[in-house]
Amino acid sequence: MLKKLLIILFLASPLSAQAEWVAFSFDNKTISYTDPTRFLATNPSLGYAEAWIKLVPGVDIKEDGLLVGDHRLMKFKIKCKSEELAIVGVYNYRKDILVNSFVEKSITFEPIVPRTVGDTFSRYVCGQLYK
Repeated sequence: MLKKLLIILFLASPLSAQAEWVAFSFDNKTISYTDPTRFLATNPSLGYAEAWIKLVPGVDIKEDGLLVGDHRLMKFKIKCKSEELAIVGVYNYRKDILVNSFVEKSITFEPIVPRTVGDTFSRYVCGQLYK
């Protein structure tokens, strides 16, 4: 019985509690984390990957409604060879409770802008998966 209870508690715990998040970028409003244990090579011959970013605000951000203590998970697809990036889904949490989400129905890849969070993120992910 205790074993079943522990399994249920583990499965019910938030994604952020189970992940090994590593900070890779920060600015005056947010810290960006990623979880290398969740990097996925979806098509190694083409250099495709999937990975997550967790944005954590250091201050309340009025533009997008994130408050200190909230976080946003974003799933991305990356074309490492052609340096393109696409958002797959966005999940907003308030105190570890999912408050809203958006999953892209039609994925559109865009060129990665140099010297941005997306550039740093994609280089890190691709470097780990396709050394």
